[in-house]
Amino acid sequence: MKNKILIILTIFLLAFSINSAKAETGYEHISNVDVKLGISAQNMNELKLYSDDGFEVRDMYSNLSLFQSFEKSIVLKLNGQNYDIYDAQGVFLSSMATNKSMKIQSPSSSPIKINNKRYRGYLTFDTVDKQLAAINNVGLEEYLYGVVPREMPSTFSYEALKAQAVAARSYAVCSVTRNKDKSFDLYDTVSSQVYGGFDAERDNVRKAVDETRGQILLSEGKVVNATYSSSNGGYTADANDVWGAKYKYLIAKEDKYSINEPNYNWNFEINANDLINGLKKQGISINSINQIYVKENNNSKRVKTVAIIDGAKEVLVDNNKFKNAIGANKFKSSMYTVEANGVSTATQAPENDNDGEVTVLFEDGVAIFISSEASKKASPSPAISADAKIKIAGHGWGHGVGLSQWGANNMAKAGLKYDEILKFYYDGAEISNGN
Repeated sequence: MKNKILIILTIFLLAFSINSAKAETGYEHISNVDVKLGISAQNMNELKLYSDDGFEVRDMYSNLSLFQSFEKSIVLKLNGQNYDIYDAQGVFLSSMATNKSMKIQSPSSSPIKINNKRYRGYLTFDTVDKQLAAINNVGLEEYLYGVVPREMPSTFSYEALKAQAVAARSYAVCSVTRNKDKSFDLYDTVSSQVYGGFDAERDNVRKAVDETRGQILLSEGKVVNATYSSSNGGYTADANDVWGAKYKYLIAKEDKYSINEPNYNWNFEINANDLINGLKKQGISINSINQIYVKENNNSKRVKTVAIIDGAKEVLVDNNKFKNAIGANKFKSSMYTVEANGVSTATQAPENDNDGEVTVLFEDGVAIFISSEASKKASPSPAISADAKIKIAGHGWGHGVGLSQWGANNMAKAGLKYDEILKFYYDGAEISNGN
């Protein structure tokens, strides 16, 4: 009897430990994802749907079929809390609720075209942030079919595509866990991962996804938050430097494979007066610019603060405010230098060999340093003219945290396999089959 009890207890504990391990990764629960489609609120008033095999509406909970039509083209018109369903000739067919209690799908699971874009899986509707939204429920692997070619060129090396598939899968699983309080798991934009649906799919990408099916990155038993960007400019960024979040596998280090690729160099110019006006909109008062330079870089070799000499004042501007003053979308990364009048003013703060008196003032949260030494440095340098050009030149494209897509492509060209690529960009992580 005791032996039987011991065997039962052992089996129970083994099952519990397996379930606990799975629950920690959360992966065994995620076979499908709900993706919020980026359809504007105005276009949600009337939706045009097409399917080769017609449509059916089913109850979300019982899966009971509520309506079926062999019409290939239908129109959904918003009517209060419901969609009225019409055929192509305007004949009323049925209605369906918009509170995620019903779903509309193809009877044979063929893709559904909604406003000229095709998607696998089924569609449902719900109110998100007080606006009606269309949500595409699709298998996780099929979701990746439409993500990988939108996030990485499908012409990239095959091992790079496989690395991207594992990274995108891991990122999706993490996102599902983060968004448990929402009625959907992922956006179809860069807010999550760009998802192009069925029309974005490519044969070689499907093959790359299939060959890595179920594989995710783990660190200490937990799914890796596998962020990625186009190019890191030759140096990966630490997540703590970029987002203030520490991940032991997202660290800063040199990446020789992300140098001199197509997105490595970038630059643009701005008038000095436009920068002054932009800074004022950020709450930073600057009357003139005598000098401008990068004061400090972080451990990831990205800009931390920019210094501007305004007469006797040295005004320190953090990277985000500086970029916002100019237009953040003009910067491809935070790895940059600053030049005025075609001459580099510095990439580090001017050295101060004398210990002069320094007065620190705070105006709207901005530190302003006034010192005799700053005055000495500023006085020989007259303010640059309002229409003078300030040049911003940088490297890389994106935040630089995790996988560099161009770097991964170059690694693949050099003969590295997808698992080697992933282990370089996600330090200490291991690939699991999700079991």
